[in-house]
Amino acid sequence: MPTTKFILISGFVTSVLFAMGGLARAETAESAQAPAAITSLIHDLKSESPQTRIAAADALGKFGAAAKAAVPALLEAANTDQAWIDTAMLAAIQQIGPVAVPTLIERLEHGQPNVRFRAATALWIVDGELEQVLPVARKFAGDQDP
Repeated sequence: MPTTKFILISGFVTSVLFAMGGLARAETAESAQAPAAITSLIHDLKSESPQTRIAAADALGKFGAAAKAAVPALLEAANTDQAWIDTAMLAAIQQIGPVAVPTLIERLEHGQPNVRFRAATALWIVDGELEQVLPVARKFAGDQDP
């Protein structure tokens, strides 16, 4: 029976739409509800609450490749001075998997050093190869992060 699970975050209840009984099941990503849930979760990545952002990242990661559209927002949400938040965002990108690679490669040429750094880190986590990351790292080694 389809269920929607609710999570208590910072004093309010957030529906994370565990469509069709659980995000971990492959059929969830293919359901008609997946795009709406992904859009809602991408919006939650901009929340003021770190717990909400982390819960959204975790849920997006469980969608796997179906959450490809969330990669730019996850990279943006990883732009904090709190390693635990950044780690959660990068873990979600890792769960999204190889479909994230083209977006990550594109971000390696971004104008801001911190964006390139996050993209390189995520690319290394997802791809496991440094051959795409090292040339960019060398090119921008002298950058000062604003």
